[in-house]
Amino acid sequence: MTTFTAVDGGGTGTAQSAVTHTGFYGYSEFKDGVNEDIDPNDYELINTGDSRIIYLPDNIRSTAWDMKAGGANETDIPTTAKSVSSTSGNYTWTIKRICSAKYSPVQMVFINKNGIHQDFYFFLKAIENVTVKSENYKRNIFKQSTSNYNTKEHQIQTFNKNGKKRFTLNTEYVIEQYNEVIEDILLSEYVWIIWNGVVRPVTVKTSSLLKKTSLNDRLIQYTLEVEDANDIINNIV
Repeated sequence: MTTFTAVDGGGTGTAQSAVTHTGFYGYSEFKDGVNEDIDPNDYELINTGDSRIIYLPDNIRSTAWDMKAGGANETDIPTTAKSVSSTSGNYTWTIKRICSAKYSPVQMVFINKNGIHQDFYFFLKAIENVTVKSENYKRNIFKQSTSNYNTKEHQIQTFNKNGKKRFTLNTEYVIEQYNEVIEDILLSEYVWIIWNGVVRPVTVKTSSLLKKTSLNDRLIQYTLEVEDANDIINNIV
């Protein structure tokens, strides 16, 4: 970029040095003030509630993220890892492996408040529910040509029928710091779940969170409801 000493590009031009900024599709909180900056070389981008603990199923691979040299730095979490250190050298995460013999874990992916795709697993009971809506009208099925009507025809006709699927998901028992992670999920605009091997864009329908504590509740576990972000019957085309 070049600046000039006079209007409309007149006078003496001076080339300005380029400045590179990295932006994330995230947000800051009101308490953080205007345009909060994060440390370009030392900032945890995945949300663990500052616990540095990540819950994963057995034999599942994932990723962790932090800042390094002004950009997002990815650290691979191997399938059997019990702990992993970031390639930046700033963080070490403890991996808590959950063996879920009764239920199949449901994977959720959400864009967290730092703009990073983050994995979260629901290890306990999961329920799928289908809700259907439609419109009806009463029609005349009498045939003047025969002075009769077909008893197999619908007098009350249904149209514009469609439905949505809603899923009830239950977390494992988690540490108190994960209250912040659950809050992050509720505030996320982009959420997906992997259900029976299919990636489904969903909307989080749970709209309130009573934060639990180890003092008040001893065991901390949450139930969330999400709904498909589309109708069952394709009505786009």
